[in-house]
Amino acid sequence: MKLKHELVNAISVDECDLTKFIRENYGVSPDYYDFQSDYEASNDSTYEFNVEKKELDEWDRKALEEWKTGIAVPACNMTHIILTDLCNLGLIDAGIYYIWVCW
Repeated sequence: MKLKHELVNAISVDECDLTKFIRENYGVSPDYYDFQSDYEASNDSTYEFNVEKKELDEWDRKALEEWKTGIAVPACNMTHIILTDLCNLGLIDAGIYYIWVCW
């Protein structure tokens, strides 16, 4: 018996590179955004995001604006909103992203 599977094209990114990219593009300090903290990421783990250009809903727009301006302490799991925003801005491609964590 063969394992049923599908080969997919994906974008693989090291979490350190993603963290640096987000900090540089949004001008936030190291203590304000860190992928590992945002997802309480475990060592040797991978997180999948389906990133596409789309309008953010009202809650996500508000959360992003508060995050960008420093009005509010960043909420957990902001990365999916940030990736959508980066895609909408044309700074990253749409697609499946695998964020690899190793520390």
